[in-house]
Amino acid sequence: LGRRYLRQRGYEGETVRAFQLGFAPEGWENLAKHLAEKNFSKGDVHKAGLVRSGKQDNTQYDLFRNRLLFPIHDLQGRVVAFGGRVLDDSLPKYINSPETAVYHKGQTLYGLYQARDAMRQNNEALVVEGYFDVLALHRAGFAGAVATCGTALTSDHARLLKRYADKVLLIFDEDAAGRQATFRAM
Repeated sequence: LGRRYLRQRGYEGETVRAFQLGFAPEGWENLAKHLAEKNFSKGDVHKAGLVRSGKQDNTQYDLFRNRLLFPIHDLQGRVVAFGGRVLDDSLPKYINSPETAVYHKGQTLYGLYQARDAMRQNNEALVVEGYFDVLALHRAGFAGAVATCGTALTSDHARLLKRYADKVLLIFDEDAAGRQATFRAM
């Protein structure tokens, strides 16, 4: 399902591998059961933001179900969070990992791990709103693109970008929210 969806949107091979895109199948407890079999404690899995507590005592359910997964990497290339997108019209369209001990939305940019060399080389960063915006720009040859992770551009983001580029281009959506985000970021 995930591969077919990506192909329909024009993404295959190199981009999918570079961003390590994946798919979470349907089912409420697939990941929770798998991680329990691998001897991960329920507490650690919950703290990592991969599951949520159920209404019944001591039950957990997978946060990401039947979704395309966008791994969010830290600067060392370690996966610290996920964004998950539905493949149909159901809502919510996107679910993002909660903040954890290793993931802070206001300090993390999606795609920075993949974009930092291009940013250094071109001395330019492109900041967009979403995961697919980053993928589209990379596919089109603009490898210095990153996205905020469901939050406004913060001063921590700006400091992070300054390490790699002197010029930052904000390419947010044309809607009212995108215009407001642009002015806030400036």
